[in-house]
Amino acid sequence: MMQVVKRKSMALTTILAFLIMGVGHIYLGRVKRGFVIFVIGFVASIVLSAMSGMILPQGETGPLTDDTVVLGIFLCLVVVMLGLFAWQIADAREQCRRYNDSLV
Repeated sequence: MMQVVKRKSMALTTILAFLIMGVGHIYLGRVKRGFVIFVIGFVASIVLSAMSGMILPQGETGPLTDDTVVLGIFLCLVVVMLGLFAWQIADAREQCRRYNDSLV
């Protein structure tokens, strides 16, 4: 008896990767890769949230008095995070294509 292996949905892979970083990879069976992406995204989100609290309104003082440096680091991290987010969606789609091509 022959076992039928189903193709993975490109649309579902993309939606999962868009909603939660790494979940598109997990759906494709790339659990380790998906988990690493998830953890990196989760930690980066926590760091960005913590840093956003350090950027203070004009005239106030806080733990870091040089808001320009904090803002610069924060913006760099945002750019890196957006790049990682876009990459993991594109990579999940590529992994889905490879998975489906391997079934032919």
